[in-house]
Amino acid sequence: MAEAVLRQRLTDARLKDRWVAIHVLDEPDVPRLTYRISDDGNGFLWRRFLTPSPDAGPAAALSGRGIFLARAFFPSLTYNDRGNAVTITVPLR
Repeated sequence: MAEAVLRQRLTDARLKDRWVAIHVLDEPDVPRLTYRISDDGNGFLWRRFLTPSPDAGPAAALSGRGIFLARAFFPSLTYNDRGNAVTITVPLR
């Protein structure tokens, strides 16, 4: 399934040439790792997925699943204003 999605996205003119950068910060004196994942896309309106609307229909429930799951595992998940970069801080203790 994941391979099929990847193949489809690689044929999409909007996505096929997009770069994704992953930066990892490991500070020896601080018990945490910080990941920053960004791409050169337009971003998205991430704020609307932080508090789901009770009036949203079933289709809307599918949008934002990734944010919901990521926040469940990484409570310190933060996005930049544009929505094309996310920073995840993982405590090591």
